[in-house]
Amino acid sequence: MVGIYKNITTNSDDVVTTLIPIGANSGNIKTITIANNDTDPAINIDVYIEDAGANKYYYISNVNIPSGVSLVLNDDISFNSRVYALKILTNQAVDNTAPNISVIVK
Repeated sequence: MVGIYKNITTNSDDVVTTLIPIGANSGNIKTITIANNDTDPAINIDVYIEDAGANKYYYISNVNIPSGVSLVLNDDISFNSRVYALKILTNQAVDNTAPNISVIVK
């Protein structure tokens, strides 16, 4: 699989970004790296797969990533992309500023 690279910055709370849509034939992933690029606050995220019926299955939920820290998910994270989409939910940082994260999926 070719890598997916996304920078996510938003001024809203509870913003969902689709990293791999249903039907993309890209579910054979090995690693998701999420970096908090903010200089001060921690950010809060969820990473999950979701089917067409909006059923969610979480890899991680309500996780705070401190400033300057990267989180790597690499344990049994592949999924059937014909059935599920890979999504990340970002919340405003602790100080209510826009989160600034980078996500790499390989």
